[in-house]
Amino acid sequence: MTTALATLPSSGLLDGMKSSRSSESHHFVPQFYLRHWCEEDGRLWVWPTDGRKPFKARPKSFAAENGLYDTAGTPQEGFDIEGKLAEVEGLYAGRWPEMFDRIDKPDTKMNIARFLALHHLRNPKAKDGIRKVNTMFGNIAKAARGKPVEILLPSGTVGVVRSEELERAGKNDHKDVRTQFLTNMRTAVGDSH
Repeated sequence: MTTALATLPSSGLLDGMKSSRSSESHHFVPQFYLRHWCEEDGRLWVWPTDGRKPFKARPKSFAAENGLYDTAGTPQEGFDIEGKLAEVEGLYAGRWPEMFDRIDKPDTKMNIARFLALHHLRNPKAKDGIRKVNTMFGNIAKAARGKPVEILLPSGTVGVVRSEELERAGKNDHKDVRTQFLTNMRTAVGDSH
C-alpha cells in the first residue's frame, strides 16, 4: 500500500487546540529541510538578503520569527498552527530523500508542489501580499464611491459586489492582516474552519 502525502490522516492531525504563543520561535523554513543542506559540523551557509555577509548557522537558529503563528486575539485562537505544521512536516521529513527517486510519478510531483506552496504561504513576507491585496480592495472601494462593482469570478462569469464589502476587505491594520495570514495557514494545514 502506498501512502500519499496529499491525503493527510484525518484522525489526530487537527485535534490539538494548544495555541501557539508569541514567545515561541516559529520556523517558516522547515528545519528538516534545512538539515539536508548542512555540512559535517551540522551547520549550513546562510546568505542574508539584507546585504550582511554570509555566515554559517544551525537550522534551529534562523528562518524563524517569534510569534509568527500566534493565534491569541484572533478568530483562530486556540488552534495550534505551529503544531499542525510540524505534523505535516513530519510526513514530508520521513519521505523526503526517497521522493526524488520517484520524481517522475504524478503523486510525487503533486506532493513536492504542495510542500513548496506551503513553504511560500508560511513565509512572513506573505503578510505583505495580504496587505497589497487589501490595499487594492480599498482603492477599488474608494473609486466606486458607493456603487456596485463588477468582478470577474473564477468561473469566468461576472459577479457584482457592493463597494462596502470591498471596503471591509480592504482593511489593512495589523490585526486584520495577521488574522488573514493565520486563516490562510489554518486552511493550508487542512482545516477550513
